[in-house]
Amino acid sequence: MKIGIIILGVIVILSAAIGLNQYLVDQTRQQGFIFGNELQRIQQDVRDLQTKFYADIDIWEEEEISRTQLHERLQSHVDEFNDILLRYDALEPPDGFAGAVELFRLSSLAQLESDEQYILWITAYDESAKTRSDLQLKESFDLEMAALAEYNQAKGP
Repeated sequence: MKIGIIILGVIVILSAAIGLNQYLVDQTRQQGFIFGNELQRIQQDVRDLQTKFYADIDIWEEEEISRTQLHERLQSHVDEFNDILLRYDALEPPDGFAGAVELFRLSSLAQLESDEQYILWITAYDESAKTRSDLQLKESFDLEMAALAEYNQAKGP
């Protein structure tokens, strides 16, 4: 009788341990899913903002808006970009993903710096600002490629 109770107790403890382990695995998976979606939303917002940035410049080049209106739109672009950058800091990356998040943030920061130099080129006719913008754009691309590689490595096979 005592052996039966002990066996039953062991079975209950093992079942509880297996259930707890499954629960923790599911929680980790859910947190990873939420993190991935949040990061994807940030990256999509950066892409959307860039599309709008270049569309505003195209509209100005087609003389549909004034230089003053363009300057206002581009300043708004910088403000929105800074808001997006803050969202990287709010992310809670799972183990192994912090480096990728930092690289994505640095890529976006380089993109913002490129845009600011591009704005300076448009508003001040400073050719060196255009060169700096192009260099920052390349750095942004390189950092994003590194971030994607690190993200995929952290995801594992």
